[in-house]
Amino acid sequence: MVLDGVSGEIVGDFEEPIAPDVERPGPFNVGVAAHAGVFHLEGSDRLSATMLSDQDGSEQWHAEDLFTCEGSKVHRADRPVAFSDAVVVRAGCGSLEAELIALDPGDGSVLWHLEGEEATFLTSERRHVRRAGELLPVYQDRGPEYQDEQFGELHVFDPASGEVVGEATGLQDEGLYLARTLEQGFLVSQRDLGADAVRYELRLFDGPALTTAHQAVETSSPGAYVLALEGAVVKFVDQREGGPKVSVAPWGGGEAFDVDVPERTQVPLSSEPRQPEGRFEAVPGAVVLVDRSGAEGEGVTVLGFGE
Repeated sequence: MVLDGVSGEIVGDFEEPIAPDVERPGPFNVGVAAHAGVFHLEGSDRLSATMLSDQDGSEQWHAEDLFTCEGSKVHRADRPVAFSDAVVVRAGCGSLEAELIALDPGDGSVLWHLEGEEATFLTSERRHVRRAGELLPVYQDRGPEYQDEQFGELHVFDPASGEVVGEATGLQDEGLYLARTLEQGFLVSQRDLGADAVRYELRLFDGPALTTAHQAVETSSPGAYVLALEGAVVKFVDQREGGPKVSVAPWGGGEAFDVDVPERTQVPLSSEPRQPEGRFEAVPGAVVLVDRSGAEGEGVTVLGFGE
């Protein structure tokens, strides 16, 4: 079902069957809603794709052999990511290399294709491409020590043109840690030797960097449960780090302050993955925290904080 993002009106409604033996649908079992219809990947040595009408399921276009894989076969594929003017698919090849392709949702033509030497920075395993607003963050293979660094992509692309919008390479040389890759830019943190607190900096793609005060937020996990809002960085801290509370550090060096949280909830430790998508998010007029740490299938705790 496709909804209008403003009014909530149903603008597309399409039902497709799933085989009864499929317990967890993957990229080949369920289509992806796009502006032009429902996009389907189809398994083959180099994958094919079909765009179906979201009104009656009729075929709009079909494209064969999306990937080259330099003579090998496609080993795995991510769930496609749909934008208004592009559908992006990443595939891992049997040669342990990866490729990235963007298709025109209107006719299936190739907008751009990263392969061979141009795609050597891609990782073929574990990662999924995702959408950040109207931009495409893409992981760089940095070795097994970074396998749990969710939402910390080093490269951000324009999905329609394939142009690089931003790169976060070289941060370690500056003593910086990439906390989170956002649609506005790269949120980085810096910690003095032996300090318990960090300062944050938002390196915007299209403007000057924003910074908080020095040692603004006390945390051992600067990339977990953190948001960059228009006026401040907002960081959730659980009881293991002196919480539960929400720390707010204004841009421009303003004094940071804490908001007590009247609930017991937890966030990942610094050695664990960052929060899953949808667990700590900014929505119009508020910040929402969804806690599943003790739910055990019985529900969730939702806390809302006014901006």
